[in-house]
Amino acid sequence: MQLKKIAVQVWQPVIEKLDKKIELGCLRRDAYIGKVLGIELTRLDEEITQANSQEARDFISSKLKHLNRKVVTFTLRADLVDRLDEVCVNKNMVRDAVLNRILLMLTATPTQIDRLLLLDKNWQDTVWREHNCDWNFFPNIFYPFEPDVDPFWVIREGIRITNLATDSNDSFYRAELTDRYFKNTDLFGLNCYLPDNRLPDHPDQVAFLQSLDDL
Repeated sequence: MQLKKIAVQVWQPVIEKLDKKIELGCLRRDAYIGKVLGIELTRLDEEITQANSQEARDFISSKLKHLNRKVVTFTLRADLVDRLDEVCVNKNMVRDAVLNRILLMLTATPTQIDRLLLLDKNWQDTVWREHNCDWNFFPNIFYPFEPDVDPFWVIREGIRITNLATDSNDSFYRAELTDRYFKNTDLFGLNCYLPDNRLPDHPDQVAFLQSLDDL
């Protein structure tokens, strides 16, 4: 298996929390992240259905640079790194923004995940009721040495349920992170995609705000 090293500038509180969780779980960090990416890259490509404009990409990149970051080297399967780069190029995404978003969601508390992804407050109970008789819901309990590493499966179910309740069309990667969630912290730099009408002073935003005023 061919491996490739990549350097990622990770938001410092996130990498510190990740390393602690990895140590407590007796896991190998890069192997685990590789497992997650093996699932998530396909979903990233599916959920981000259009490319960022260059203005949006530049905005996300500039916001990411304001976070206190630390250079971290990951050793991953070469095919995963190549696939990640391919998806990011095709959708004009900032690679470090994608990886920081994934790492943030791996380390966030349940309350933070609810806020960041705008989930219905009772989504966990609803997911449990819908899947408590589903054999596929329990593989890690019955077969701990054959884990199904898919850490965001339940969250995606929560998003699906919330979408049905609110007539929304959000997804794990399209949910917009802003400056509203953490005190004195701007998370715009952890977005995978932003429409131009969300960019300050962009003509599309001016037109969008004007349309709201006209309602």
